Amino acid sequence: MSGQIDPLVAAALDPARSVVVEACAGSGKTWLLVSRIVRLLLAGAAPSEILAITYTRKAAQEMQARLNDWLRELATTPEAQVRDFLRQRALAEDEISESLPRARRLFEITANSRPTVTINTFHGWFLDLLQRAPLKSGAAGSVALLEQVSPLIEEAWQGLAEQLLDAPDSPAAHSLNRLFRDYGLSNTRSLLQGFIAK
Repeated sequence: MSGQIDPLVAAALDPARSVVVEACAGSGKTWLLVSRIVRLLLAGAAPSEILAITYTRKAAQEMQARLNDWLRELATTPEAQVRDFLRQRALAEDEISESLPRARRLFEITANSRPTVTINTFHGWFLDLLQRAPLKSGAAGSVALLEQVSPLIEEAWQGLAEQLLDAPDSPAAHSLNRLFRDYGLSNTRSLLQGFIAK
C-alpha cells in the first residue's frame, strides 16, 4: 500500500475500535487482518489475548506466516523501513516514534509468549478447547480432528446397507432402490456425496 490510507482501512486498523470487515476474495483482507493484529500488539495487547479464526487451514497458515514475516521485518530492517511499515498501517508520525521501540521487540515478545497469538481454523480451535477441558466437554480421552472424510463416507455406506438389509420394505430402501434403478450405483453415490458435501 502506498500514498494516502483509505479512511475505512484506517478505521479498521484502529485497535480502539470494533469493526466488521466484509470483502471479496483477493481484496486484501489477509493484509488488513494481519495488520490489525500488529496494531493490537503495538497498542499493548498481550499475544495470548489475540485470537484469529478462519475457515481454511491454508488461510490460517498464510496469516501466521505473514505475521511471523512482518514481526521479523520489524525487528531486523533499518529504521526508515520500519517507519514506512507503520505508516502504511495508519499510524501517525508521532505514534510511529512512540511505537518504534515496541515494534522492534514484537518478534521477541510473541516468540516468548505462552500462549502466543492464536491463528486457527474454527475446527482446530474447537478441537483445542475440547482437548483442554475433556471432562467438561464430555469428550474424555483423546480427541482428534479427522482430516480425511472418505473413511467416514464408506462407513456410512456400509451402515446404510446393513440397515436396508434389516428393513427391506422400509421407505428408505424403496427410495434407494428407485435411485439405483433410475441412475445406477455410481451416479447414485455421486448424487448422495454431492448432498453430503452441501
